[in-house]
Amino acid sequence: MKKIEKYIYLVLALIVLAMIVSSIIFIVTLNNQDKQTMEAEENNQSNNEEVTLEDSIKLNRTYKLDDLIIEEFTITLNNKISTFKIEYQYNHEEDDNYLIINGNFKEDQLITLAYTKDEESNYTKEDIFTTENIETNFNEDNFSIIKGTDNKSYLLIQTRTDNSFDSSELYVYNDELKLISANIITAEESPDYFSHNGFIIDNFYGNIPCEFNNSNPLYKRTLKKVNEFSSDYQYVKIENNKIYFLYPKIKEDLSGGILEERIYTINNNNLEYETGNTYTFNSVCQQI
Repeated sequence: MKKIEKYIYLVLALIVLAMIVSSIIFIVTLNNQDKQTMEAEENNQSNNEEVTLEDSIKLNRTYKLDDLIIEEFTITLNNKISTFKIEYQYNHEEDDNYLIINGNFKEDQLITLAYTKDEESNYTKEDIFTTENIETNFNEDNFSIIKGTDNKSYLLIQTRTDNSFDSSELYVYNDELKLISANIITAEESPDYFSHNGFIIDNFYGNIPCEFNNSNPLYKRTLKKVNEFSSDYQYVKIENNKIYFLYPKIKEDLSGGILEERIYTINNNNLEYETGNTYTFNSVCQQI
């Protein structure tokens, strides 16, 4: 009888031990499953989080393609990466003393370089129409980025016209590389000027305001010069994500006028402005 009792106790002990081991295995397995589930959720959350790209402008390469030179930039704005290609063409008429290089982004002319062909400077196409010359004259220094009141980033490009006019303008593009500064100076509001697709930095094409009542109101130069003859002053400045522009308004008889300071911000792909100071000028130089 005692042997039977011992056997029963042994069986019961084994059963209890088995139950304890099973419980431990179940708990460990459950914990591992919970840990794997948590790791999977963390991985999914990490994968779903959008990677934020830093706004940037980078010149990738400049190369010849048939009769063109292509300058290729990578533009990163608002987490969008775009390719910005400027196509350069060489132009020269036999009876013309100028060799001309024009650089265009789509329909927007960004740069014009003119070289005099005479006895003193007998330039040839091979001298000037090179990738090295293009990169020297137009590069990442012509680009910058500005924030809008909508907290989006916008692209600024300083154009260059290096010929008898020696001027430049400031163009504004959105992250779709669409020009949003077209007709800044309108024919309706300022009929004595050509329509402009950007803010005038250096010179007007004629009808230049001069002889101001008080001191010269132009801003001290902070933007890139067109060449060594460029003035130390400019009609536009960028400050605290605002574009200040001295907008010209000329009297009908060209006897003078005012420069109206307009302070532009960008909101949802639109340029908006408030009016600041006004400056009177008493004559117009180089009338056209």
